[in-house]
Amino acid sequence: MDFQQLLVPIKNKNKINICSENYGCVLSSDHLTNTVLIFDANTKNSNLKSDYLKIKDDASIFYYNYNLNKNNKVIDQIDINSDFDKIKIFKKETTLIMSFAYSKYITNMKKHELDFVTQLNIEINQIYENSYLHDDIILKKILEHFYIIHIQSNNKLPFYINKVPACFKLTLLNKNLFKNKKIYKEVLEYPISKIDFQNEENLFFHLNWWKNKKFKVNKN
Repeated sequence: MDFQQLLVPIKNKNKINICSENYGCVLSSDHLTNTVLIFDANTKNSNLKSDYLKIKDDASIFYYNYNLNKNNKVIDQIDINSDFDKIKIFKKETTLIMSFAYSKYITNMKKHELDFVTQLNIEINQIYENSYLHDDIILKKILEHFYIIHIQSNNKLPFYINKVPACFKLTLLNKNLFKNKKIYKEVLEYPISKIDFQNEENLFFHLNWWKNKKFKVNKN
């Protein structure tokens, strides 16, 4: 699988990082929705809900989290199949934020359900449980419906697989937002000042493979 070809972001100027903990959560400031669904397995991101409300105080936020002890054993695991179904009843524009522990569940969603997801922030971990094929399925499903507008690297895993960070977060916008609009490939390199935060001091991965002319935005 050529991760570089799959991971080609488009130009999008108005981005914000809503959370300063860990390496944060980048979203499009032009498409902040009143309904937010957060599936989070990282206790360090526990402020995601309150941080979103600081920006959009009238939002309705549904937050689900693994509770982990010091040995990383699950103490209180939610019924993911039951809770994930809740997105089906929103029937309104929704922002969906998912840590890698939940990312596979997006493959269960139907097109008419994904149509309600205005923007998506999802974490991909290429080394978790030998998830190479797993991530391929997730990415291809996502890119049928969304354009990438940002990529964040998790520098706690300081190595690359095919020159792509081993763990990264994608920010994506629904392709329905771009009907009859021209799409342009990103020209900036990442990280971007005041958008990309470090989760390890003095270490940033510099991402720019999409500047190679051979890589094209997936418009299918």
